[in-house]
Amino acid sequence: MCTPGQLVVELPPRIAELLARYLGEVVGMAQCFRKALEALERFDLGNAYRSLSRAIEADTRADAIRRVLYEEVLRSVEEPDLRNRLSRYLRMVDRTSEMLKEASRYLELIPYLEIPAEIRRGIRELASLCLEAVRAIHAISLRLAKGALEEVQELAKHVECVEEEADAVNDRVRRMLMVYGPRFSNPAIPVVLRDFVEALENVTDYAEDVADTAILLIGVLSGGSGRAVAIIGHLGGGSSRPRRT
Repeated sequence: MCTPGQLVVELPPRIAELLARYLGEVVGMAQCFRKALEALERFDLGNAYRSLSRAIEADTRADAIRRVLYEEVLRSVEEPDLRNRLSRYLRMVDRTSEMLKEASRYLELIPYLEIPAEIRRGIRELASLCLEAVRAIHAISLRLAKGALEEVQELAKHVECVEEEADAVNDRVRRMLMVYGPRFSNPAIPVVLRDFVEALENVTDYAEDVADTAILLIGVLSGGSGRAVAIIGHLGGGSSRPRRT
């Protein structure tokens, strides 16, 4: 088992600031999505659609920050390996937010209140796990800016556990869809629901990729990329479930 000590390394201050703002918007998306589900459960359609609109607005702000971040990385980071790791990190965060946006779009389309209660419960569990995962990668970005490798490692372990739990919930919901599928009058609904829950589970998959990339990134910043790879191996190295890239 690898037990690294505390390392003191720093990202460029402007990049650290933008990264914190970027992940903050992604957390906002996940919060709005969960609020939309809670409002639907209360039959409060107005607040549900307002929350979904706010999620899309947060995604738009996140995209704008990400573009500035890419420009800042290209402008201020000269070392190729560090620039490549930062770019990959931003791509993984972007894929996380894209899956949240995709889930929000699906929620606008499906007749949520007609879905069996067991499946709705699973969807709410996935939404809570998504929020937990993106809060953790936000915290990882804050620790990353300080070079706190031990804290990043602990948070990465937590994200891995969240992803495994989301994977189990996704499998459970998919089995329920096999049972309830023939009962839907519209045969397209089970297909859309399958894609919907897969998008939610993919949020946690990509969050895990963000966590893994953060450890590799801090390894590059500290000149210890081999050590960081050893930590990734100890953590498990990402989800085994194939997904769209």
